[in-house]
Amino acid sequence: GAQPPPRVPAKREPDQPKQYYVRDNIVTVPDVEEAKKVIFAEIGNRPQELKELEVRVILNTALNRMDEYKKHGTPMTLTEVLQMPNQYQGYNSPQYKLYSQQATDTPTTSKKNDTNKIVDKLLKEIEAGTFQDNTHGAFYYSHKNGKIYYDDKKQLFAPTQRMKSQPLFLNQ
Repeated sequence: GAQPPPRVPAKREPDQPKQYYVRDNIVTVPDVEEAKKVIFAEIGNRPQELKELEVRVILNTALNRMDEYKKHGTPMTLTEVLQMPNQYQGYNSPQYKLYSQQATDTPTTSKKNDTNKIVDKLLKEIEAGTFQDNTHGAFYYSHKNGKIYYDDKKQLFAPTQRMKSQPLFLNQ
């Protein structure tokens, strides 16, 4: 049979911002910049491999929430998920604000470089289609005593209760 013509990648218009596609979600460059600030604020002073593990968990819980909101008919961007009240402690914290400042002290610049390096590595995985969910679909995570825990049982939405239809009787 005849070979189909080769697929030509769609040309991006120069003014169209770059987008990442991950698990049926679109992540924009502004989303990535927001994620970097939240991640910078969330990750502690841990060894590099633990920082990367935590960044993967943060990003996956946020992406899993995006999936869940979409399933419930209220799609949200990564930025909207990260900025929801009382969800990611790093959002709007002093460390979050520090990321955007022109800090020159070594601990801050070092942590900022670590954050950017890890996020850039994960973006390459996203582009290659190899980025994995290391949380088994979890929406929540925490860290205690230097260890990172995710909760893949806690639901984002309460299960919907089906009302049994009860016959109505009029008082006679």
